[in-house]
Amino acid sequence: MGIRTQTLLIIGMATMVLLGVSLAGAYRVVGRGYRELEEVHVTENLKRTVAALKVELADLDETVHDLADREMSCALVQGRHGAFDTSGIVNSTFAIHRLNFIVYLDLNGRVCFGDAFDLATGSRLGLPPSLRAAVEVRSPLTSHAAVADTVMGVLRAGTRYMLVASRPILAGGKKESICGTLITGREITTQLIGRLGGTAQLSLDLFDANDSSLPPPRPHTASGFTPDISRIAIKSLGHGRIAGYAWFDDVGGGSGCVLRAAMPREIYHRGRIATNTLMGILVIAILIYGLVVVSLLDRRVLRRLADMTHRVSNAATRRGGMERKAEEGRDELGELSHAVAGMIEPRATTAHATKHLAAMDAATEGIAIMNDEGLYLYANRAYVGLFGYDRPHEVIGGHWRDHFEEVEAARLDEGAFRPLAVVGRWRGEAVARHADGAEIDIELSLTGLPDGGIVCQGRDVREQRQARRERKSLELKLRQAQKLEAVGTLASGMAHEFNNILTSILGFTELTRKALPEDHEARRPLDKVEMASHQAAHVTGSLLAFTHKDPTSKARVDGCEVVRASAAMLEPILPGSIELILELPDRPAWIQADPRHLQQALVNLSVNARDAMPNGGRLTLRLRETAGDEVPDRAVLEIQDTGIGMTPEVVERLFEPFFTTKGLGSGTGLGLAVVHDIVKDHEGMIQVHSKPGQGTLVRVCLPSVMEREMVGTF
Repeated sequence: MGIRTQTLLIIGMATMVLLGVSLAGAYRVVGRGYRELEEVHVTENLKRTVAALKVELADLDETVHDLADREMSCALVQGRHGAFDTSGIVNSTFAIHRLNFIVYLDLNGRVCFGDAFDLATGSRLGLPPSLRAAVEVRSPLTSHAAVADTVMGVLRAGTRYMLVASRPILAGGKKESICGTLITGREITTQLIGRLGGTAQLSLDLFDANDSSLPPPRPHTASGFTPDISRIAIKSLGHGRIAGYAWFDDVGGGSGCVLRAAMPREIYHRGRIATNTLMGILVIAILIYGLVVVSLLDRRVLRRLADMTHRVSNAATRRGGMERKAEEGRDELGELSHAVAGMIEPRATTAHATKHLAAMDAATEGIAIMNDEGLYLYANRAYVGLFGYDRPHEVIGGHWRDHFEEVEAARLDEGAFRPLAVVGRWRGEAVARHADGAEIDIELSLTGLPDGGIVCQGRDVREQRQARRERKSLELKLRQAQKLEAVGTLASGMAHEFNNILTSILGFTELTRKALPEDHEARRPLDKVEMASHQAAHVTGSLLAFTHKDPTSKARVDGCEVVRASAAMLEPILPGSIELILELPDRPAWIQADPRHLQQALVNLSVNARDAMPNGGRLTLRLRETAGDEVPDRAVLEIQDTGIGMTPEVVERLFEPFFTTKGLGSGTGLGLAVVHDIVKDHEGMIQVHSKPGQGTLVRVCLPSVMEREMVGTF
């Protein structure tokens, strides 16, 4: 095992030991802190539970105070109310105050009156023997030292637990002497525990103080508890829950009870998650730190030692020179490497230099070497050939700026040579000046040398640039053709299917109309169905025309009649704010065209012109024939509006399928695409002239019949 491997192994083992110790210590400290915080949280929740219990006791105390101050109570315990029975305390008294029992005792502790009440059924139960025995025992409940004395707490009666409140019954007008005791109670039922738990937002349960499943208690010292709580305990319940236990002494002297407040272990679990996250980050940080340290040590020390050993061994085997490396640095290892190389390096290197120069001269890529001032020290034939020279000596000794225009030289100085001084390499394209004065596109690759010199590699990239431009253009055309072909196929299929459906709708509509009387009320809705169907047929006709699936029937027609027919179709759909003007020649203008398709093109262009004039204006349909130097022997249709006009960007995309500047639901983007296809099918051409705010002029040039006949005679 080499020294490099041993060193890396020792560092790795030390890092793992450090990581393990750190994790163990962190888990111990942080875990203990979260457990202590959780116990504090449980204790605070016990306080909230006892506070809710104190509210119940306070309500009970207020009730017993109100009943004890009544004259009826004093008369009862002094024997002056002989007729007192269950009618003395009505059921509503139990129900309103949520009482389960009421007991009146005289000064000797004898029960003068007692009764129990079932709040669930609303029935009187009579005082149970276990409860009578519990209240007749001499206890703090019946031993009042002062007239304002009040006793509240928990009382065990058999297997039941009661919240009880006791007050003395006072005699005399000034209520200064005690003549008996009134005790009221409220059973701690499941409903009461649920209500207390909802108030404190906890899950509560009640246990006997002698239950063997309870955890060992400890005397409580936390502030905020009533004196009736003698001990508390905290215990984990498993399944992600923890509980706090509070021991309540029995005011009657019994064994008492224990109230358990259970809650999820959110603090501990969240703490564990946070701790695991922190530990994960710590592990990653330590591992990264260890890897960085090992990598730096390996790169700066161990690898260099191993490399130097290998080179010394190779030099000794070849009996030649030892290879020197510029990146060895100037530290102790670098000095040692240079010293060893100096001792065993052979002095003769001329043959190696000659071979290197011959190899560079034979390279097909241009290679040159410049000094730190930018002067050429060496250039091969391929490099000087880039600039139109035949021999290297025509370039060697000159400055690199001599082969670039001043602006380009400044750009290279700022964008290439300055970054080169920082990162040591640069690659990019530049425009150089050829020996004959022409501009040439070249690719340069610059590499800095330790002494400040620069190695420059260059090659001509004019052909590659032209090839890239042509390829990009062809790709764009191919994608556009594929897109149009796909759209055309889809639109054609949909139009044919839709036409079939429309044919059925129109046929059944006509049959239904014939079957109905002339004055039948359903004829008007049928007319609307037929009108909507014809409109849908017009849309499918546009799709078929766009995809060349609607056959054309060309004939010799008068262009003036086509324009007049189109104008007649436009009049119902043009608002009164738009003036329609026809400018037609005095004689017929014969063209070879499909009048239906040509009318569709004129209507589509006119509808677009109408939409461009929301505030009104003039729409001019003009037909003229050209001659002379203009487009010879052509019929020219012009559609001109005074609308809002268009930007050059919109004009450029005007005839693209599905391109529209109208809002959602206001246009399909097929109208002008159909126009373009119709004009193309008629061997014509279309031009658009428009500027924002200056209206639009659309010029459609179609071959006249005379021109077509002349072409056919050759």
